[in-house]
Amino acid sequence: MSFDPLRGTNEELRDKFWDKYSEKFISIARAPSSQSLLKGNVRLCNEFLKPPHKTGRILKLDLWDEAHHTATLSHIYQNYDEVHAIDISPDVVKKAMYRLKQSGIEVNGVVGDMRKMPYPDNYFDFNFSMGTIEHIPEPIDAMREIYRVLKPGGKAVVGVPNKYEWFGKSIALNIMAYFGIKEDGKEHSFGWKQLRRDLEGCGFKVIREDGPYFMPWFIRATDWFFAQNMPWASTLLLPVIAFCDYLSRSSFLLRHSGLLAAVVEKPMLDRSMATDLATKFGTPLFVTDKSVILKNVEKFRSGFSNYKGGFTLCYSTKTNSQLSILKTMKDSGVVAEVCSFLDMSSALQAGFTGDQMIYEGLTKTNEELTLAVKSKVKIINIESFDEAVRLEKIVKDQNHKIDVGLRLAFPSKTGIKSLLGVTYDRFGNSVKMGEAMRVAEFIIHSEYLNLIGLHCHTGSNQMNTVKYLKGVELVVDFMKLLRDKYNVKISIINMGGGVGIPEIVFYTMFDLGKNFIKNMLGKPIVYRFNESFDFASLAQNIVKKLHDTLDMHGLTYPHLMMEPGRFLVGNSTDLILKVLNTKRTDVADWIIVDGGTNLLPVLTLFSEYHRIEMCTNNTEFKKTSIGGPLLYSADIVASNRLMPKASIGDLMIVRAVGAYCAVQSNQFLYPRAATIMVDGDKSHVIQRRETVDDVLQRDMK
Repeated sequence: MSFDPLRGTNEELRDKFWDKYSEKFISIARAPSSQSLLKGNVRLCNEFLKPPHKTGRILKLDLWDEAHHTATLSHIYQNYDEVHAIDISPDVVKKAMYRLKQSGIEVNGVVGDMRKMPYPDNYFDFNFSMGTIEHIPEPIDAMREIYRVLKPGGKAVVGVPNKYEWFGKSIALNIMAYFGIKEDGKEHSFGWKQLRRDLEGCGFKVIREDGPYFMPWFIRATDWFFAQNMPWASTLLLPVIAFCDYLSRSSFLLRHSGLLAAVVEKPMLDRSMATDLATKFGTPLFVTDKSVILKNVEKFRSGFSNYKGGFTLCYSTKTNSQLSILKTMKDSGVVAEVCSFLDMSSALQAGFTGDQMIYEGLTKTNEELTLAVKSKVKIINIESFDEAVRLEKIVKDQNHKIDVGLRLAFPSKTGIKSLLGVTYDRFGNSVKMGEAMRVAEFIIHSEYLNLIGLHCHTGSNQMNTVKYLKGVELVVDFMKLLRDKYNVKISIINMGGGVGIPEIVFYTMFDLGKNFIKNMLGKPIVYRFNESFDFASLAQNIVKKLHDTLDMHGLTYPHLMMEPGRFLVGNSTDLILKVLNTKRTDVADWIIVDGGTNLLPVLTLFSEYHRIEMCTNNTEFKKTSIGGPLLYSADIVASNRLMPKASIGDLMIVRAVGAYCAVQSNQFLYPRAATIMVDGDKSHVIQRRETVDDVLQRDMK
């Protein structure tokens, strides 16, 4: 019986096999098609594996490229304090270490099996594995090891052969068979769905699906044959390979290329931490990571930093008004955007002063307006003519003048919500109907109100600039009208919030129809999240539109404000639930957990689709629905998801629930959950678990 180089325990025979395999690889390493692959690897690394500063550790899972030619990732390695690598072949490690040292790159290379790597948990910031996992008999074991050694928040690039490659058979069954290692050398190929399912089953969040290059297999096979037998002939293929490099700019073709590459991230709340926190604090449990909030704040500020009029970041406190989150925002220099008496009181209690708040709201009562005036809030955005009249009287009674803004109406006529009558039409003052000018004229002629700002909120969970750009036109046109007619200079414009996050999918009418058909066919519901969402580009497009439109009308640059909520806190919080029961009904398999729409009202109110992860190593997946504990037919967390088989007591994590969940939780049948905040290696309760006494204390016999 021949020796199995992957499952065998004889290290001497194993090492000889891989050393010999390495020698076969040398001749093709310098082939033009191989160089194209390396260029694709570099592209992925340049985009995802550059640390913000030189303090991280990177792990390369194999050293074949480094052993057989100059390391194309050397400039990536130089960005890290520590570079580690592991390979099963002693000869490869020896050659790679020599070449890297000649290039002046220090790498800690070891001989070892990537299924049992000699590294501690949570050790690396980035891992890179391209064309490696397919050699492992149990690739899931290798993926779990990559997950184990990655730090929370760390990223990895995982590349594998594409089972459904266009223009021919997969690399795994053809190219490697050419080298006489049909079974021993490469055992697995993957499709996108399988790769995503396996990675997510290990706990990863898939943030990008790509391919490093596009090149039909027969071109690679020909090129590699020439490289082995007639090196001079490889030059004949250079024009063809150059054309393939050009085609590799197409993301569609990359997804049907010879290699699949998934960029994954280990969540800040990983499975081990979730288990520890659930044991310590119980379930259901909201877990908020402070570092994620701070990162989001910096990201948003950075996006608008080149606006010439100056930028102030505000936080829509209604998104999550827990005092610890408000204090985190205040300490970060973020202004509070409040919209009710409770909102304003919470902000004041968190330490915000009046000049650190702006006040908005659909129906501002006299009590709320009085508190805003006494607190000396930075600006009050007027919602209606009646509100302006009442505010003037309140200010007049206090005998001083205040700064105000005017909210302009921005009708929303798209999406499923508008079909159900849920639009933004009731907010703001209509320019088209003349209401905005009516209110503006009242303010302009008032002795107690000073019009300095315009406000326009264009929608929610926006992943492109279409509505924002229309909003900019609306605001700037009205700004010009005020200047031309009344010589009024607007010094502040507020473009609202509504920037989305890629961790959430909002159902559309098309989605509902597609889901209905899938349910009829008995297929699970799977969504690809918008991993390609580029916030930096969105911000720059808004800034450019502002500059261009203001310049066109000859207006000076006003100060810009924006007031995101979901973008700043949405992905900062996860919900840990516990499986209470599993059952099979006439139409579905069910997992019943200890929290449902009482804690996640957004699932029904906003039609949101969130990532859901089981904390289990079970690799048996099946179509499953997830229900909450309420005696209420609509208490459904998810329908017809492809989930690993669950057992009673298993933990489940619902991802990215930081927006409109804890604050909209209710006490229907169960008290509300606790919330903890993770700050580095410490965690503490920021909102205690509600008790039955808390729920009943307002009742009177």
